[in-house]
Amino acid sequence: MIFCIAILATTTTAWADQIDGTWCSLAGRSMTINGSEVTTPAGNTLTGQYTRHTFVYDIPEGEPDAGGRVWANQLNDHNISVTLTEGQARENGVTENWTRCETIS
Repeated sequence: MIFCIAILATTTTAWADQIDGTWCSLAGRSMTINGSEVTTPAGNTLTGQYTRHTFVYDIPEGEPDAGGRVWANQLNDHNISVTLTEGQARENGVTENWTRCETIS
């Protein structure tokens, strides 16, 4: 029994307790964060500012809301708060809650 508990305790989901992973909005958009890289909802891969529970990137030219900034903040293992601003400052942005696209156990 102790052996089984030890095995279960050491098996974790790869992206639990960090912002890395694929996130989906209610509107059907998704983005994938992998360390300091993000694949944006428009499909571009770029580098952003990464910490274990936050990610920030500037929206590149050619994408909707280009020139704006995306601020992602992990709320828990299943949810992030995503704020889209028109410029680089975080104030006056539109915030949405996104969920993991894949199931985390």
